[in-house]
Amino acid sequence: MEKSRGEKGGFMSLSSSGRIESSFSDMSISSTGSGFGNTSGFGLSTDAESFSSKSKGRPPASAAAPKGQGMQLGKTKRTNQFLESLKAEGEVIIEDVKPSASQSKVSLPPTDPITLTIEEKLSVTIKRDGGVGTFDIQGTLSVQILNQDDGLIQFQIENRDITGLSFRTHPNINKELFNSDHIVGLKDPNRPFPSGQNDVGVVKWRIQGMDEAALPLSVNCWPSVSGNETFVNIEYEASDMFDLQNVVISVPLPALREPPSVRQIDGEWR
Repeated sequence: MEKSRGEKGGFMSLSSSGRIESSFSDMSISSTGSGFGNTSGFGLSTDAESFSSKSKGRPPASAAAPKGQGMQLGKTKRTNQFLESLKAEGEVIIEDVKPSASQSKVSLPPTDPITLTIEEKLSVTIKRDGGVGTFDIQGTLSVQILNQDDGLIQFQIENRDITGLSFRTHPNINKELFNSDHIVGLKDPNRPFPSGQNDVGVVKWRIQGMDEAALPLSVNCWPSVSGNETFVNIEYEASDMFDLQNVVISVPLPALREPPSVRQIDGEWR
């Protein structure tokens, strides 16, 4: 069973026949995000006043939704039966057509002369009784320059004081200049950055060993057994520091003769 949710907090309660053994072990949450400037998850931003730049791959942040809102699940089976009965009576039913995967992946070519992309990937394991088991963030700063005439540039990043943060620059980047002033530029200042349609990674960073306060999402799972049934309450809460999109929570369940019965939920499940 999976549950997707884009709000700041939510609740889910489900039950199933048969005793669920201790399968709710350490839960892991993985998150991938990209951004530009101060919207980046852990504080890498760029000073790009001297040229045009654009965040890539992230929609504009929307206003924070109030906590506690959710969606009520509909009954798909009964809806399908109702539509079939209408068709049998001669009614014309126009069904929604979802775009194919190939259509959704098509993106327009970039038009800005210079594009900076910041991408961070978070992998964390949370212990059953709380606390962080493993915490690892890996980030990449890439630059894309369409025309070679625009390749003679340097740009500065903001380095926040974060414990466990380490940087690694591309071999062609001036490492001394980056370490002293956090300026990204080539070793040869007369040499332009590569141009074309492809991104060029210039700086990578890694953060390890942070605590639960740095997590973008927290999940609480409480299973309880009553007779031959197991009731499970799952709560989650998102941090106000992040704008999460397309969140999916996967709950590991043992093989059951019948699917679990969801009593209450904020969001959608399948």
